[in-house]
Formats: sequence, C-alpha cells, structure tokens
Amino acid sequence: ATSGSTTRLRLGLESRWERALASGATVTPRLEIGLRHDGGDAETGFGLEIGGGVEIEDPARGLSLGLRGRTLALHQDGNFENWGLSFGLDYDPTPESKRGFLASVSRSLGGPSSGGMAALFGPQALPKLDETEAAGRLSLELAYGLPLKNWRHGMVGSPYTRLGGDTLIDELRLGYRVEPDVETAARLSFDYWVEPDLGAQDGTGTELGVNLEWDGDGTPLRPATLIHLRGSAENGAEAELGLEWEW
Repeated sequence: ATSGSTTRLRLGLESRWERALASGATVTPRLEIGLRHDGGDAETGFGLEIGGGVEIEDPARGLSLGLRGRTLALHQDGNFENWGLSFGLDYDPTPESKRGFLASVSRSLGGPSSGGMAALFGPQALPKLDETEAAGRLSLELAYGLPLKNWRHGMVGSPYTRLGGDTLIDELRLGYRVEPDVETAARLSFDYWVEPDLGAQDGTGTELGVNLEWDGDGTPLRPATLIHLRGSAENGAEAELGLEWEW
C-alpha cells in the first residue's frame, strides 16, 4: 500500500585507537564523522552525523564491554532525527577458543549505533514507516561450545538459548551452531534454530530457521550471509541469498 524511493550519499571518516593497561586489559575508543546527502521521497538535504564509543576487553577475567552511539547532529530538514545507541557485555572465560561457556547481553535504542555506511543503507530506508525501531532491542544469550571430534579443522558445536524483545523478554530461540574453534581469515559456519511462538496456543507461529555464513575477512569477499531460510506453518517460508564483494 506504500511505496517510495530514496537516495543516500555519504562521505565519512572512521578511526579507532587502542591502549593497553597495566592489568592486561585494553581500551579502544572509536570516533566517526560523516557528511551525508539525502534525496527522494523521504527527508532531503545535506547533514552532518557524528558517532563514537569505547570498547574494554579484559582477557584475564573473560569480560568485554562495549558502548557505542551515533546521531545526526545537523540536517537541512530540521525535523529529521536519526540516532542510535547500544550497550553490550560479554563473558567468555576462554576468549581464544569457542569452547566452553559464553554469556552475552546487549541493549540497543534507535537505529544502528555505529558504522555510517551500515546506518545509511540499512533495511529501514524510510525510517518513519517503522516506528518500533526507536523502542530498541534487548537480547540475552547463553551458549556452551563442545569440540566436534569427527569434524576436521577443529570445529565446535554450540547449543545456545537466546532471549530477546523490544522492551520486555517476549522472544525465545533455541539453536545449535557449528563454527571453527579458532578465528581464521576466512571461515564457514552454519546455525539452525527453532523459535517457539510464546503467544500462540496452537504453536502454528513457531519458526524454524537455517543460516549459512561465509566470513571472508582478509579475502575479497566480505562477511556475508550466503543462505538464510526460515519458515512457519502460519507465515509460510522465506529465503534470502546475500553476497558482498570488496575491492
């Protein structure tokens, strides 16, 4: 019932610097600034956006803390607001390996909290059509990685539980993912899960999904979702194929 077209142009600079503390922890501040021009059927005109954040990693305690934020500081359309804020805390006693216990909690508000390109070219090209985005997102995940002895190249299988929601915990995901034990420049992993519909009595809204990812860090292929399948008796099935090339 609604259609429209937009253009997004951006010129930006993103920087980060790392400082090691005497305790062995590292502190990494980030800063980004960008000029943008919007056109089409949504907001139009030039704008200035700024962002930043800090990440703290303490391998001895297995803790990682991150805080990021981004806002549209100025825009020719005075009524146009665009911002994002996120907080994350991870506990991983063995960060050098995918094995063992892992817990993470994150909270986000608004749109993307960092990455000007990702913020501009996200799925919400017309943000006013999606008012739920400002409510943010709450997520909690618990996982435990076990080595797969019958697999080559040191693969690890991790059953996990994820709780999430906009303002309250109203979503549940039970899944199992397989990925390399040690981070490499290029790796292949997959994840399959079930999401029970907590509000349905007959269970027809329960979703099943499979995700196959190729992490091409250090290669011409950037991290991308190769195949994404999900479906339920209520909503049918959907499939996505994505590929990004870096040059």
